[in-house]
Amino acid sequence: QDCLKKAARNNLDIQIARFDAMIKRTDLDYSRSIFDTVLDLDMNYEADERMTSTTIVGTREVVTNYDLGLSKKFSTGTDVELDFTNERGWTDSIFATINPAWDSEIRLTITQPLAKNRAGVIDRGEIEIIELDILNIDSTVLGRIEDAIASVQKSYWALVLAYKRLAIKK
Repeated sequence: QDCLKKAARNNLDIQIARFDAMIKRTDLDYSRSIFDTVLDLDMNYEADERMTSTTIVGTREVVTNYDLGLSKKFSTGTDVELDFTNERGWTDSIFATINPAWDSEIRLTITQPLAKNRAGVIDRGEIEIIELDILNIDSTVLGRIEDAIASVQKSYWALVLAYKRLAIKK
């Protein structure tokens, strides 16, 4: 029993087999992440100063954009996106009627594929395949661990037999 415990702790083949199983299980989380909600933030700032022959049209313009987006894919294959865009513009032009000017927009987009990935069949199918791969690797890993333990047991009993033969010959 002590020999088997030490082999289970220290045998490189057993440790590699366990790591292979753990690595394969991470594929399931990765494949399910297709249904995660994604938050997208974007901000940019642009300052434009140009030299002109007259200051009537303005020499400076500042534009700042603030964008926020949420997207989610459902198991039915439906993609839902909610976007909020906000732009603030300022200029020193005398022709600007509203200064600073704000332009905001909210957009909701819902997409349901009718042919490709209809009803999310492909996405769910890929997850099922990975779940089957995990079951398969578990049985493969178990077989590799059993082979390593069997090899240790054979070596142990061969050693016991060698000691008995030596004792008999003495």
